[in-house]
Amino acid sequence: MRMGDTVIAIVMFLALVGALRGLAIASKEKQISRRTFFGFASLVWAPLLALAVLDLMILEGASLSLNLQNSSVWISFWFLLTSYPLFSRVVWRLNDAGKGRFWGYLALVPYLNFFVFVYLCVLPTKSEKAEV
Repeated sequence: MRMGDTVIAIVMFLALVGALRGLAIASKEKQISRRTFFGFASLVWAPLLALAVLDLMILEGASLSLNLQNSSVWISFWFLLTSYPLFSRVVWRLNDAGKGRFWGYLALVPYLNFFVFVYLCVLPTKSEKAEV
């Protein structure tokens, strides 16, 4: 295992700890609206989506003069910086929608997390459910 791989593994483990900590100790009373959650989640996911688009462009044969060799290191540090605030807001959004923290823990599962975030962005608030 190379030194860079070890650093990435440690940083991603710390990001997971930050996400679990955000899910565990976030306020049970604080709430966040769909629109605010969508805006925050979009900012957090933007670098990941940009890298995915660049990867797809490279796979399709686009000749880009970008050096993406260290992108996995940078994205792992980005996850480390954003995991705690993001998953705290996931809990706030779940509070607003009247759902349990199970959905937050489900958002930690790779590939499934995208669908959980979309679900949280479209889920109505408790007050909207009461009006229907």
